[in-house]
Amino acid sequence: MADAKEEIYSTMFSSLKHPARRKILRILSEKPLTFSEMLDLLGVSSSNLTYHLESLGELIGQEKGIYKLSTFGSAAVGTMKIVEEAPEVQPKKRSSISLKWKMTLGILLIGIIVFASVSAFSLNMLNQTTNQRDSLQSKYNQLLSWSATTNKAITFLPARRF
Repeated sequence: MADAKEEIYSTMFSSLKHPARRKILRILSEKPLTFSEMLDLLGVSSSNLTYHLESLGELIGQEKGIYKLSTFGSAAVGTMKIVEEAPEVQPKKRSSISLKWKMTLGILLIGIIVFASVSAFSLNMLNQTTNQRDSLQSKYNQLLSWSATTNKAITFLPARRF
């Protein structure tokens, strides 16, 4: 049973691929017609119409020379209507920024990068200066602690000639 359903689906969807077969299904959904009535409505050759009717397979049936939709043909027409009546899919809108704004943003970004670089360099120099100050402060504190005894202070200072 599953294979029969798969074959019906294959027939249905392959039939819906061709615009002439979709038109035949639409026409037959309105009312059953004879072969010659379909020829007049479609304006195709009889061999072309025969080919398309054979391609429709189980979607249509014929009884006493009158063609009509089968249950599967009605389902195919319903599928076509759903697809044709579906709202159009709107493409996602991309924000289009003018060239002026792109250049302004680019310049601003470059400015931020330069400012960050200068700030990082300044911070590094400040840290070095602070470290040097701390080192000198500790030496000064050490010198002050030695000033209580003159001998220690004299040995700490290098001998200078004037």
